[in-house]
Amino acid sequence: MEWLIFLFVLIAVIILVWVLLLKKSQAILREGYHTKGFVIEYRSKFARIGGEWTWIKYPYVEYLDRDQKMKRDFVKYANSYRPPFRIGQEIELVKYDDVIYYKNSLL
Repeated sequence: MEWLIFLFVLIAVIILVWVLLLKKSQAILREGYHTKGFVIEYRSKFARIGGEWTWIKYPYVEYLDRDQKMKRDFVKYANSYRPPFRIGQEIELVKYDDVIYYKNSLL
């Protein structure tokens, strides 16, 4: 019987976290600045993944900012196995609180 209560609480926590993350993604999509950018290179950053520190390659993009100036910055989207985009590929971006997100990762 105790394992059933534990399982119920665990499922409730997972659903709550999922709902909160979904709300944040929706807020970013709704309130963020939508633009397109081009992947110009990949740059490595030292990041904590799964409790361990490792080097991860993040896409570095050139994009048109809200003030209509070309800017360059990292996209908060990485893949440790292989680069998710080709160099020169155009991708849809959302800038929110000075963080650049790959739009499709928010959907």
